[in-house]
Amino acid sequence: MSSKDGRLDVEDAARALGAHPARVLAALTSGAVPAEKVGRGRFRVAVADLDRLATALGLGSRARP
Repeated sequence: MSSKDGRLDVEDAARALGAHPARVLAALTSGAVPAEKVGRGRFRVAVADLDRLATALGLGSRARP
């Protein structure tokens, strides 16, 4: 699921949290959670920031490991 550098793309992060990818993308593009832009409309988020992302999405702490 995670890449060698410890980052996830939007789809993998959404899957890990049980959230819709569009919600994850919105949180990343709004700046609520640090993310790396890797192309037009494509972002990656650090695995270490999944709890922060879950909180930004109103999910509490990470729902799935």
